[in-house]
Amino acid sequence: MVCPSAEQWYLRAVIKCPSLDQYTCLSDFSDQIYNESCSGPIVALPGERRVNSNKNFDIKPCTFERYQPVTFSSTHGSACLFQKGKCSEEGLLLYNNGTSEMDRTCRCDYTRGFSFMSTHRTDPCSCNAATEDCSCYKKECNESQVLSPDYKCINETQQQSTFLCSFISSIDSVKNITDVVTVNVYEPILPNTQVYRYAATCCTIILVIMIVFYILWVYRWEQTVIKKFEECE
Repeated sequence: MVCPSAEQWYLRAVIKCPSLDQYTCLSDFSDQIYNESCSGPIVALPGERRVNSNKNFDIKPCTFERYQPVTFSSTHGSACLFQKGKCSEEGLLLYNNGTSEMDRTCRCDYTRGFSFMSTHRTDPCSCNAATEDCSCYKKECNESQVLSPDYKCINETQQQSTFLCSFISSIDSVKNITDVVTVNVYEPILPNTQVYRYAATCCTIILVIMIVFYILWVYRWEQTVIKKFEECE
């Protein structure tokens, strides 16, 4: 089976379970099979996600491409909350791959003349694309200068100096984060619980109103038929 999409999640929960919070649709340990239940909710700690194991809840780390810095309810599926940044914009390189609780960080490739456009970063050597401006630009240095790991123009004779930021190897400079193998597993992410609760409630109200109108229409039609029958007599 396939878990319902974000748009259908709460409608499915209303149909299947007594309470919205009880509904879960989780993958198994192999991330291949999904199972529905009304046994929730259960919370996953930061860096973890909930999966099904022999019809019981179990714990599994976030996938390589996702992370989760906060606790997360099983009522939102098996996927960890956030997708890691790609560091794929022009001039960007992967700086740190992050963890199951932290996003990746990127840096500009100074070996190709790229420097950060923004100076408002927590770390002068890297940036977090989710919270900071990671845009890079080609920084022009004088003819006898090169760009240092600290993104400053220096004389070529100063290249062996000590810098705050680490050196980028020739291998790193040709790497691209898109070379990372990702696992494409369908895992619905539900970004806004209140929105879908509201949508499910509205759909239920509309359905009730339609049923009431139908009953009233049937009643009036029956009364009309009875009246005409009496007139004929």
